[in-house]
Amino acid sequence: MLPDHANTATYANLTPDASFGWDDLRIVPRLDLHKATIAFAGVPSADLVLPSGLVLPRGREVVDAQADHVLFINRHTALAVSTSPTLTDDLTAALCHRTDVLVTDATSSLVSLDLIGRYAGELLSRGSAVDLRHEVFGVGQCACTTLGAINVTLHRTLDGFRLHFAASMQTYAQEWIESVLSIRRS
Repeated sequence: MLPDHANTATYANLTPDASFGWDDLRIVPRLDLHKATIAFAGVPSADLVLPSGLVLPRGREVVDAQADHVLFINRHTALAVSTSPTLTDDLTAALCHRTDVLVTDATSSLVSLDLIGRYAGELLSRGSAVDLRHEVFGVGQCACTTLGAINVTLHRTLDGFRLHFAASMQTYAQEWIESVLSIRRS
């Protein structure tokens, strides 16, 4: 069952106005993604083993957004993203021997959206202070920032960006996107 907030209809009526040059921008709610936060009491050790082929990035390593992945939110917190509905259980089982790690299911508390197209970075740059030019913020990199008034985790994908943000901010996010795109309802 999909979380109530992850409603495709919320974004289904968004139609970019081609006259503003947004014609190839697509907004795709990622209802298939499950999320879990991993909190570390200290710095994660090199011997940390994660399930399901999840790889903990080291330093400024980049990760593939098409596969299951882990993003560092800050020095002590990571966000695991997977299509597996057993993500949280798998992480908990794999890390249960660790007293310095806490795993929390975040699937229903976070919304994930893909912004796809050549103008995705331009749209996001209108509300974020992060330099999103491809040569600065490359594929696989992530950053925690604000987008308008929303705290988001941005992850650059091969064809745009994936955003993760609090489900309680979904209406604001839609309104912000509409205002930036000068959206007309179809």
